[in-house]
Amino acid sequence: MISTVFFACVFSGAESPSDKKKLLKEKLPQLVEMTAAFKRFYGNNEFAILLQRVKSEIFIDNIVPKLVEKIWQLTKYNSVPGEGKDEPLVSSIIMSVLSDDKINGVVDVTDCSLKQAA
Repeated sequence: MISTVFFACVFSGAESPSDKKKLLKEKLPQLVEMTAAFKRFYGNNEFAILLQRVKSEIFIDNIVPKLVEKIWQLTKYNSVPGEGKDEPLVSSIIMSVLSDDKINGVVDVTDCSLKQAA
C-alpha cells in the first residue's frame, strides 16, 4: 500500500488529483508539496528522472563495484540475485553504502529459491 501511494505522488503530475495522493498529503503534506513544487518548476517528469539518477548512482556506481570486489555478483535492475550464503555479505555492503550516503535503508531479502518439481 505504501509503495502505491508513494508512486502516485512521484509519478503523477503536480496538480493531478488522486485518492492515493490525497491520502499521502494527509500524512506527509510537506513531502507532497515539495514534490509538486519541484514538478511545477522543472516539469512533471523530472522528479521521477531525478530519483532514478540517484538510485542508479547509489546502486550502479557504489554498491555493484563493492559486490564485485568481494564476490562475483550479477544484478538485475535494482536487485541482487544470489546464493543464500552470500546474503549477509550483500546486505552488509548495501547497508554500508546507504549509511555512507546518510540514507536509512532496509534490505529486503526475499526467498526466491527454485523448488524441485514433484
